[in-house]
Order: sequence, then C-alpha cells, then structure tokens
Amino acid sequence: MQELPFSDVDNRANWVEAYIEKLASKGIVFGKTASNYAPSVSMTRGELAVIRNFLIIKITTAFLPGQQRILKKCFNLIS
Repeated sequence: MQELPFSDVDNRANWVEAYIEKLASKGIVFGKTASNYAPSVSMTRGELAVIRNFLIIKITTAFLPGQQRILKKCFNLIS
C-alpha cells in the first residue's frame, strides 16, 4: 500500500484505517488537513455528499451513453 501523508492513520489503532488508506489512494477521500485524517471524528453531511457525488459520477461514466440515461433516470427516482 502506498505511503499516505496522514500521521494519524498509520498505527492500525482504528478498524477503519485500511479503508481510509484504500479510498485515499484512489482519491475518493481526503484528510481534514494535509497531514491528518482524523479517523475518530464523525463525517459531516457535506463530506458524505461529496463522496456520494464522486461515486455517482464514477459509476455513471463507466456505462455506455444509452445506459447512462437509464441509470440517471433511476437515480432521479430515488434521490
């Protein structure tokens, strides 16, 4: 696994650290500061919305254009 700049996500003291490392290496999550992730701090509604939108964009761009329209219609029905 690549070295991450988070000084508070390297001691395996928190069960979520492996997931943080994986998501950060893919550019899905970022730290609270340049050097700290703060794994014990609750995620805000806004931070969750950013992750949700990022994943929706990744998923919809993985489909063919015709499939994207169907997926967007389905998403609009549930959001």
